[in-house]
Amino acid sequence: MIYDKLENIKKYNLDLQFVLDTIHNKPFTKGKFDIAEPQYFGIGLEYQTQLGEKGLWEAHREYLDIHVILEGEEYIDISDISIMSPDTEYQHDYQLFKGEKEHTICLRKGYFLVLYPNEVHKTGIKIEESSSVKKLVFKLLIGE
Repeated sequence: MIYDKLENIKKYNLDLQFVLDTIHNKPFTKGKFDIAEPQYFGIGLEYQTQLGEKGLWEAHREYLDIHVILEGEEYIDISDISIMSPDTEYQHDYQLFKGEKEHTICLRKGYFLVLYPNEVHKTGIKIEESSSVKKLVFKLLIGE
């Protein structure tokens, strides 16, 4: 997991310049969108945060998740996959899990969160009151 301010994104040993380029040069688009490099794509999301019990635990094998909030704020619960139990079969780089959280991150505008395949996560959790979130999730192909 990497959690930091967007202004520090270049200091990590990942090619994440496309994240900044997209945020600064592309109008927000809801749904899946392509990025120039074939190993990247993004998803524009808008939703209301909710109680943590209503969220789903998910993990990916082929892609890193890079979460960036454009508006609003949310909690994201995170646990290592080794303490979680699969709830569905793995399909299309997506698997649901059951288990308990180990960590909670508060993601706000101006920050980013990178989640690796071993990090099962639940997003969209309200902080105090439910709030509207506008968010980009970037997917970076890393292979199985």
